[in-house]
Amino acid sequence: MWLALAWIGLGISGLASASQTAGGSALAPVEHAVLELMSLDPGECTLRLEHHWGGIAANHVYFDDHDGLFEAVVEPSASGVRVTFNGWEEHPFVATTARIRMVYERPGAARVEVVAEPMPGGKVRIAPVGRPAIHGKKVSIRMGGPEVRYLQPDHR
Repeated sequence: MWLALAWIGLGISGLASASQTAGGSALAPVEHAVLELMSLDPGECTLRLEHHWGGIAANHVYFDDHDGLFEAVVEPSASGVRVTFNGWEEHPFVATTARIRMVYERPGAARVEVVAEPMPGGKVRIAPVGRPAIHGKKVSIRMGGPEVRYLQPDHR
């Protein structure tokens, strides 16, 4: 099963992030891959997750059943942003919300922490921690390896 934890309708996370507690103090390094997705929209159940078998609504979820390279493609949607995760499983899964925070950690891989939000003109803004923001109609984040690559297929 690909979903490790989802507190549905509570508006809170049941666990600290993969590397920090609520107070911000660091925990031990992660021992396996963890992908954390959190809606930054203040409403309840504002993160919609869709897979080939169905979907759920939540605010904050963790995935811990993958190890290797994958890609997150961020695009605008009618409700904000849509992130399609390719290569996580056999079938892609999609997260949709107004604004999203994504954190990925795995031993031996570069840590990824980004906020994605819609921009005027049918574009998205990706704000990776420690890097300049990236704007585009579609932004691809390739992660899971020793380095992270941010690509803009529509950028010339």
